[in-house]
Amino acid sequence: MKKTLFILLASLFITSCGDGYIIDKNNVYYIIKPTSFAEHGGHGCKILLKNADADSFEELEVGYGKDKSNVYLKGKLIKNADPETFEIIDFVNENSYGDKNYSKDKNYVFFYGKQIQNANAKTFQIPKEKQ
Repeated sequence: MKKTLFILLASLFITSCGDGYIIDKNNVYYIIKPTSFAEHGGHGCKILLKNADADSFEELEVGYGKDKSNVYLKGKLIKNADPETFEIIDFVNENSYGDKNYSKDKNYVFFYGKQIQNANAKTFQIPKEKQ
């Protein structure tokens, strides 16, 4: 009963506040709220994360989530990302309140969930034109 109530409240919260993840007993879903933005074609939908582990899944921030084996951005798998060492790189510049499009793990650097070729995760810094 408590879990059903939690799922219902989580669903209401997500549909009122924006996109996000929902975890039920066995599955993880990414919910896209109906919107007029072209990125989603103006339609909302529910995406099943096929191989996500519901027991270990945790929602991070701004569309990121991870489980014991994988990392996701807006419901899409970030290939080769290590969930144990994954982190979102946050920076602020004069043109925005903050940008969380960069992320990294112990091996790779990602931009919008895509691996940046030849970027060194240990020494990576946000490119100057982005700051």
